[in-house]
Amino acid sequence: MAKTISYLTFSGNANEAIDFYQAAFDVEVTMRNLYKMLPNFSGDEAHGELVAHARLAKDSVELFYVSDAPNGEVVSGDQVSVTYFVDSKEALEKAFTSLSKNGVVKMKIQETGWGVSYAEVTDQFGVNWKLNFQKDA
Repeated sequence: MAKTISYLTFSGNANEAIDFYQAAFDVEVTMRNLYKMLPNFSGDEAHGELVAHARLAKDSVELFYVSDAPNGEVVSGDQVSVTYFVDSKEALEKAFTSLSKNGVVKMKIQETGWGVSYAEVTDQFGVNWKLNFQKDA
């Protein structure tokens, strides 16, 4: 089944934001991976302590994903994106092709270290999309 999740991106203070939202919404942090935990991480110690990906859920339902921007800075308007989970590789390719037309590709479809086919694109209306297909899901 296809679904969407809001993805919040921060400029180095994602850990603080996670703690804030956990208290504000009474949610559980079900995952918090730091950049230093990623395969082939080659950044410095400070960058390694930033959040690469975190998940917040309530009653076993994922509500938000959170990370620090890989380059450390978030451009105004890029702080929130929509993560879209599709049911098939074909649906991923169709969504990517459609959103890319008159849009901006940030990351072409690729296989990731976390086991999904993944792409990032900003559509013609300025909406940021993170597209995911996980064969085993």
